[in-house]
Amino acid sequence: MTLQIISQIDESTKSTGFITTYKPIAGWKAVQYWWNPKKGGFWEPWQTRDWAFNTKEQAELDAKIWANAEDIPYYPGKETV
Repeated sequence: MTLQIISQIDESTKSTGFITTYKPIAGWKAVQYWWNPKKGGFWEPWQTRDWAFNTKEQAELDAKIWANAEDIPYYPGKETV
């Protein structure tokens, strides 16, 4: 597998979802989003990693490893969608 890094969320991303990072209270985490078609459709967090990191860079590395292992695109864009 090869890590796929995407620069934008578009129609093709809806079929795979994507992995990115965000910062909840606990610290930086990797999160997987999926397209929920209900109520007109919206991006919804599907699952997160169990642990948080002190820095965004650490969470980004974890997100890239996860995305590569699951063959899901990694989106380095905004902290939240």
